[in-house]
Amino acid sequence: MYPKSLVVTPGGKARAQRPEADTGVPAAPGSTAMAAVTTMAPAPAVAPLKYLGENGQHILILVRDGSAVFLEEKAFQFLLSVLEACKLSMADVALVNLAGEDNRSLESIAGELGSRQVLLFGIEVSELGLPMVFPEYQVQPHGNRTYLAADDLARISAERTLKGRLWACLKQLFQR
Repeated sequence: MYPKSLVVTPGGKARAQRPEADTGVPAAPGSTAMAAVTTMAPAPAVAPLKYLGENGQHILILVRDGSAVFLEEKAFQFLLSVLEACKLSMADVALVNLAGEDNRSLESIAGELGSRQVLLFGIEVSELGLPMVFPEYQVQPHGNRTYLAADDLARISAERTLKGRLWACLKQLFQR
């Protein structure tokens, strides 16, 4: 069924094993006789995930900002003030701009980073492939993660009522 197979020898080295059908004679144990190794084309390389922060608390913050590598300066400063109010910093979070990660799913990003809380700013929940849809400004547990979706940071920073709604959710999410 498998004309060539890979064998791990007791010394831990991988080697190709010649099948018996090739010569009609089985390779002797400990023999160095090897068949040609068929190489497979490498899987397409996935670029490393780009994120800002140290991810110490496994909190994923997703934004979509096509005008910046991560986030426009004013929105970033607002995010820093929100984190500070929650007694967090960039050392605790991973900020990912989906504008640069369009080929990745939320599940792959959150899984790679080991995220326990996921904050979505200006991103529609329906576009992320989650098996559920939930309204903005509602803390939503699902599986081993808790989600919070809200307007984009620039809009929240400009509207007092949205700041209040966000703060209420963040207090619930981080129980502070």
